[in-house]
Amino acid sequence: MTDAIFRGWLERQYYEAMALAQASDLLELAPLGPAPAQGYVARFHCRSMMKAPTAQIVETNRVDVAVTFFDDYLRVADPYSLLTVLDPSTLYHPNAHPPFLCIGDVAPGTPLVELLFRVFDVLVFANVTMVEHKAMNKEACAWARCNIGRFPLDTRALKRRPDVAAGEIDLEIVEEGL
Repeated sequence: MTDAIFRGWLERQYYEAMALAQASDLLELAPLGPAPAQGYVARFHCRSMMKAPTAQIVETNRVDVAVTFFDDYLRVADPYSLLTVLDPSTLYHPNAHPPFLCIGDVAPGTPLVELLFRVFDVLVFANVTMVEHKAMNKEACAWARCNIGRFPLDTRALKRRPDVAAGEIDLEIVEEGL
């Protein structure tokens, strides 16, 4: 990685994404290598669905997804090489066919924090493809249509609201904005 612009972009992604992980009860984030890393493993502690060995569709409370930024990511974004479902390998979602995960169109340079929020929305079924010919997993698409009343599976926010009592918000700044 010799591109100074890309390196600067990666540094910013690292700090912003690690701040999100620190402010989240539902996300653990591990850079793959020293900062500024070009890859991360995001562990989401949220309700999602998987296919059990018995072929039953069951809930899971953990999904691991790798995010990999290739050297040309600021010019070209290939969503199929950008995101990889690591575990569970039987993730059950219309937008997933592990190891592939579709979060919709991804523009070059889309920030890591935005990608993490979009992955979370897919995992909890807040973003679901309900049209079989557009789904990566047609069986999961049919299942989702029959279970639409259950969605989103997890209503918790990926990022905690700041705690005023703990000093996470500077009230002077907030009051100036009023």
